[in-house]
Amino acid sequence: MKSPILPAVIPAGLHSATLPINIIDDRKVESTEYLNLQIDGGYGDSTIYPVNSDSVAVITIEDNDSSYTRLCIPNVFTPNGDGRNDLFVIRGLENYPGSRLSVYNLLRGGALVYRSENYDNSWDGRGASPGLYSYILEVNESGRRKIYRGKLVIIK
Repeated sequence: MKSPILPAVIPAGLHSATLPINIIDDRKVESTEYLNLQIDGGYGDSTIYPVNSDSVAVITIEDNDSSYTRLCIPNVFTPNGDGRNDLFVIRGLENYPGSRLSVYNLLRGGALVYRSENYDNSWDGRGASPGLYSYILEVNESGRRKIYRGKLVIIK
């Protein structure tokens, strides 16, 4: 069932408003999430302020799962043995024991090249040649599973 669209009103003299947003499935986190926003225009002191294609709206969406550390998942790493960026390190992962990481080669039909049932930031790119990959990281958070998906470039 689709929720009704309710208008948001920004009172005269103010330039912003807080809008409630209901997340339908907070267990999945994609690398990019989208919000559809339609701005119709505004009135003030008998002056019309048109909103057109040149108008800009800034929207900040905060995750309310504040009891957990945010993960920082890189989109490139260079396992070439030079001592820099040689491991696929996900910052904040130490706060999510038992995380599962799967890496797939997108240039070879999505073939699985790496899997760890308890990933510990130790993958050195073994089994993967330079190229484009995708990853799926599954973490446990307050007894529920969250899934992170994204692209990964390996440069050797």
